[in-house]
Amino acid sequence: MGTVYAVHLYLVRHGVTEWNRQGRYYGQTDLPCLPHMWHLFDGLKSRLAGLVFDQVYSSDLTRCRQTLDYLAPSVAKSACYDHRLREYHFGAWEGRTHSDLEQDHLYQAWLNDMESVAPSGGEKWAQFKGRIDQWLSEVLTTSGQKAEQSHLAPGESVRGYPDSLQVPTAAQHCPVRILTVTHGGVIRYLLSQWGVTSSMWEAPIHTGQAYVLELSREKGGWRCTASWVEPSPASGPLSGHAHKARS
Repeated sequence: MGTVYAVHLYLVRHGVTEWNRQGRYYGQTDLPCLPHMWHLFDGLKSRLAGLVFDQVYSSDLTRCRQTLDYLAPSVAKSACYDHRLREYHFGAWEGRTHSDLEQDHLYQAWLNDMESVAPSGGEKWAQFKGRIDQWLSEVLTTSGQKAEQSHLAPGESVRGYPDSLQVPTAAQHCPVRILTVTHGGVIRYLLSQWGVTSSMWEAPIHTGQAYVLELSREKGGWRCTASWVEPSPASGPLSGHAHKARS
């Protein structure tokens, strides 16, 4: 079977903004988080405090920078802020609500087939997908190299797994942990891309939770071997349904 290298990718959606509360599409419009809503992250902040992250990434937009600074201020200054982690660009629809657009024929066509239809002045699906795939490919290449050098000491256990998930007994290397603060659309895409959900809209992306993917490298290829949510939701990980993301 060969040596297994694992990456634990922690995906966190940014904090709440005013346009979130108003139900507006705002994609790459750069808005700050609402300070009185930071309490939603307190449980996650406590959970992450016990983990050491080998790499930290964030979208370069203000709401993600602020979220990372609240969650993990000790690593925020050294994080990599990457424009490829930005939300989908909604073009002329940014700042508008579903009610504003529901009579727009292009908008209705996009709702039915966003892989073929793009907003006026916005981003094509291939562009959105391509930049995220490029980012993750680079991250996994770097992580794989690091994982090869990170051997578990005799008797050492692997930290960071939820109680409900069994730690792989064949693990020979410490998992590389990567914290990434980004946007709802990016997280939904990655969950669907790795087979955790069957579509981008299957699972809701909640504020104050990390969606964790365990990506394992075997014989030169990567696959998702586990996934969970931190802190664990009462309804179970990745349950429920979601509508198309506005943020």
